[in-house]
Amino acid sequence: MFRLDAFPALVEFAKSCVKNGVACRFSVVDCIGEDAVASCKRLAESAGVPLYVRKYIADS
Repeated sequence: MFRLDAFPALVEFAKSCVKNGVACRFSVVDCIGEDAVASCKRLAESAGVPLYVRKYIADS
């Protein structure tokens, strides 16, 4: 129900945090694929929010 409305609000919240000096970053796991990671990088750059790409660690 809230999923589609929540995403833009999340991006705006992160932008507001950065603007006000609150440490904040987006993060993704690299297993989503190169194209998806590239899309996330573009979104993060356009929002001015740092992006951390985490390595997927499989269970041993």
